[in-house]
Amino acid sequence: MNRSLFVTARCLSFLVAAALPACRGGAAAKGPTDVVAPAAAQPAHAAPPDAKGDDDVSVEDFYEPLAAYGAWVDVAPYGRVWQPSSETVGQDFMPYGTDGRWAVNDDGDWVFEGKHDETFGWAAYHYGRWLQHDEYGWVWVPGTKWAPAWVAWRFGGGYVGWAPAGPDGAGTPQEHWVVVEERRFVDEGAIRARLDPEKLPAALSAAPALTGTRGAAGWNGGPPPEHFRAMGQTPSVARTKTPAKGETRARAKLLAQASTCKAPVHRQARKKARKAKGKRRKTGRAGGYGGSPPIVTAENSAPAGT
Repeated sequence: MNRSLFVTARCLSFLVAAALPACRGGAAAKGPTDVVAPAAAQPAHAAPPDAKGDDDVSVEDFYEPLAAYGAWVDVAPYGRVWQPSSETVGQDFMPYGTDGRWAVNDDGDWVFEGKHDETFGWAAYHYGRWLQHDEYGWVWVPGTKWAPAWVAWRFGGGYVGWAPAGPDGAGTPQEHWVVVEERRFVDEGAIRARLDPEKLPAALSAAPALTGTRGAAGWNGGPPPEHFRAMGQTPSVARTKTPAKGETRARAKLLAQASTCKAPVHRQARKKARKAKGKRRKTGRAGGYGGSPPIVTAENSAPAGT
């Protein structure tokens, strides 16, 4: 092990003891409805030189560390996905929304930091994608490319909007967007200032999508931090840095070794209890992915790929 990776492992070891509780069940959330049509786009702010990221990580590295905070379940066509437990995130969880704030790293990218950084945020807020499943609620589809945040952005007309990025080719349902007045964006818990649903369509129309990509992995950069500084606001400085080669894998290994959760990764996820309220609306992109998705469970879905 080289010296830099050794130092990283030593630092991570101090975080392990407090990071992993006993095994927990899964949580569920509300299903999506309409998909937002693309609006006039504008480029994101200029990118720094590409960062390599920690691309040697594999999806299997995440299985045991995250099993302490939720349940792994097979969902077609994505394979094995992770559902955070309600004990970990609460009932009103939204990725990149609840229990944190947006901060700026040294490269000028936005990073969502907060309560879950040391439990699952180190993985699920920097790798993979999120989707909202009809039965399992918010679930994380693991990936191997690191980014400051995998989100879609809108900016303009006095508003900032963001939504968790779904798997490739997926649409973004309207209710996945969090839109706030730009003066509230850098606040702690900015999601509490999100616009009411009836104001959302007009705000989304006023705030064009940011389409420019950054870094080797091609993430969306978000609004320029200089804009908020010019308004007299001071964005928080992100603690999160681009991981060195092997750093994420070393962290996952340490967390897995210390985990008290030794149950198989195919533990039963908690399904959302539903009450019939008339005829169910059919949507073309329910659950955050294209087409009409089947309702799948750990028992009848296809096995995960690599």
